[in-house]
Amino acid sequence: MGAWRTAILFIVIVTSVAGLSCSPCEDHECSKPPPCKGDIVKDACGCCDVCAKVEGERCGGPWKISGVCSSGLFCDKDQDDFNAVGVCKPKASLCGANSHFSACGGMCRPTCDNPTPICPAVCFPGCACDEGFVWSKDNCIPQKICPKKCPTGSHWSMCGSDCPPSCKEPVRACNKMCVPSCVCDVWDHVWRGDRCVPLKQCQDEGCEYNGRKYKEGDSWGDEDETGKNCFCREGRPQCLFVDCFHPSSRHVKTKDGTWDCQKIETGQCPEGYIKPKSSKEMFFCYRFDRKRLSYHDAESSCRADGGRLVTIRDYRTELWIAIRTVLLIRQSTWIGLDDRETDRRLVWSDGVPYNRIKDYEHWDRRVLNTKNNDCAYMCRPRKYRWRLGWCKAKRPYICEYDPFAVTAIRAYQDF
Repeated sequence: MGAWRTAILFIVIVTSVAGLSCSPCEDHECSKPPPCKGDIVKDACGCCDVCAKVEGERCGGPWKISGVCSSGLFCDKDQDDFNAVGVCKPKASLCGANSHFSACGGMCRPTCDNPTPICPAVCFPGCACDEGFVWSKDNCIPQKICPKKCPTGSHWSMCGSDCPPSCKEPVRACNKMCVPSCVCDVWDHVWRGDRCVPLKQCQDEGCEYNGRKYKEGDSWGDEDETGKNCFCREGRPQCLFVDCFHPSSRHVKTKDGTWDCQKIETGQCPEGYIKPKSSKEMFFCYRFDRKRLSYHDAESSCRADGGRLVTIRDYRTELWIAIRTVLLIRQSTWIGLDDRETDRRLVWSDGVPYNRIKDYEHWDRRVLNTKNNDCAYMCRPRKYRWRLGWCKAKRPYICEYDPFAVTAIRAYQDF
């Protein structure tokens, strides 16, 4: 028996040494592997092709002499024992519920606090959460139930109300009574804006703004910021800005103390605009701009002046516009007619739909309203007749301005 033990030990030592010191690789000495159930890999010396191990087969050992696992599997063995032999198992079994194994899942995982992390361009294999889930305490949980930071006087609950009580509606009928949300710490408190207050305080509900108190529903104009109007709603002041187009209009205080716009010098064109000399009553002012912009940017440029891209609804306007386009621009030029959002139904820049039967037209022959050609322009090679083109193309443009209308933009902003 002693001789047999010595022989076995000798074979193990020789095998280990061979794994460390491989002979030069000679292709003609390699035998063709039998049909493999999994991948084909190199042997321990990196020389001959052998079959990778499949699920349930042995793997590992010193220098992986017992084989490596096929793709999608891992060798389940003691990773701290160099000589340990294991069994090939699916990588999916490494990960828990709502997760999967990924080549880059082992680092930079999304969490409740950081659902969209900025990751380095380095991959590390590991478990990653499925779509819609984030990492939380070694588990993947739905992102929608992540605890949120709640205002003072309230806390996060996995079973809050979808219809929380408020000063406006202290008692509300609700079909969904168990949703993740912030709830008041005290049972007889209700929500006023984003704060929990005792129900009795709702009777005195109002707003405080710049040291002054206002009742629910009151509105006022800020004394320090021109154009800023505010109103009291659910115990909170909410404000908006009225933007007047200068130099054609200015801010004024109305009788109720709020800000509005007043037209300056009615009937006068803003700087950079011209008007038809023959106009005696109502008319538009026009700006012919040689700067080449996309249709969207040209539209924005006109709106910044309180105007819009030019509309052409009669022969006299068309002739006047065309002559000045030849004199001032001399290129194909955008006009205010498109169907970008109306499913091939053309609309003028003032929001009026174009009617091919009733409206004035100056189209070129064989104009096709195709999917990618949504914006109208006057085509110079076609004697400034109208065509439809790609909206991202850059062309000069014409703006029109109504000097008899007061326009205000109201931009909402909560405080």
